[in-house]
Amino acid sequence: MPRTPKPTVLKILEGNPGKRKLNAAEPKLKAAAPDCPVWVSGPARQHWPEIASQLAEMGVSTTADKIALGLLVDAMGQYIEAKRDVEEAGLTFTSEGTGAVHVHPSVSLMQNAWERIVKALREFGLTPASRTKVHAIVEQKQDEFEQFMRARNGSC
Repeated sequence: MPRTPKPTVLKILEGNPGKRKLNAAEPKLKAAAPDCPVWVSGPARQHWPEIASQLAEMGVSTTADKIALGLLVDAMGQYIEAKRDVEEAGLTFTSEGTGAVHVHPSVSLMQNAWERIVKALREFGLTPASRTKVHAIVEQKQDEFEQFMRARNGSC
């Protein structure tokens, strides 16, 4: 199965390590924190502001990422709920009829949500490993004298 293509903005931030031609026709939207979808609720909603603002600060999130980000925080909410169930009931339970020990169903729900969370975090460059590939371009401010001299000489 081939890798999911990276957005051009992430390739640029990484310095285009593959040196492949960048997609000049890719839609370009202004970096922004999208509004939280109405279908995100409960524990998931509380994570929206933090993650959305982090992505906007990194310059990799736009209003078009609303659904993908919603799915990320929704999976986080499901993980939190399943974790609470496991903390209350334990990792296993004993069947009344046979006395067999079974893994609590919420354990598999936690694992599934965790996998979806990690995949989404990687897509947005929010894991330590995926973040190491991103090299943010920091704008350097020119001092006032340098700006004056460049303007005076007609150079940029």
